Amino acid sequence: SDQWVILQTPLQPVFEGDTLTLRCHFRYNSHITRVVFYKDNKEIQSQADTELSVDRVSKSDEGSYKCTAWWLYSPYSGDSAEVRVSVRELPQTTLTLEPPFPEIFTRETVTLRCGVEGGSGGWRYLWYKDRQGAPVHQTDRSSGTGAGYTISAAALPHSGEYWCRAGRGANRLTHNYSNAVKIQVSGE
Repeated sequence: SDQWVILQTPLQPVFEGDTLTLRCHFRYNSHITRVVFYKDNKEIQSQADTELSVDRVSKSDEGSYKCTAWWLYSPYSGDSAEVRVSVRELPQTTLTLEPPFPEIFTRETVTLRCGVEGGSGGWRYLWYKDRQGAPVHQTDRSSGTGAGYTISAAALPHSGEYWCRAGRGANRLTHNYSNAVKIQVSGE
């Protein structure tokens, strides 16, 4: 492309609650002195910063974005192409048990699996026991990797109610809790 100014957007789609970061680049690495960002052809930000950040995006942030940049020692400006940003509702998470029996004996193995509607790319998972907001205590006998949480040698204290939650990005969990799954561990 012969476009001098490039608007860089994150992978699409963006999910509700994510942070949307747009960057305006000049192809030849010149020092940009001013950038104007537009959404649906309306100016939304004008400054020296080449980055536009929208926290906790919602459906209303969906639209066509572009930027105009001015650079050092030049009276001219350049426009990027328009880029469409789609914002999707957060998918549901579903917690299931493998094998699908809520009553198990001590020393048996069971895996809780957290499924995100529409695929698993880019999600991280947290696991909760007995109450929402209380992360499970991970030990050598129970650990969460990716979308699975495995209890490899069930003991009586593993009995209880479990939830999972999926999030995106480094810090923020943007997702609702899954359905609850109850596990009952019995002595043999």
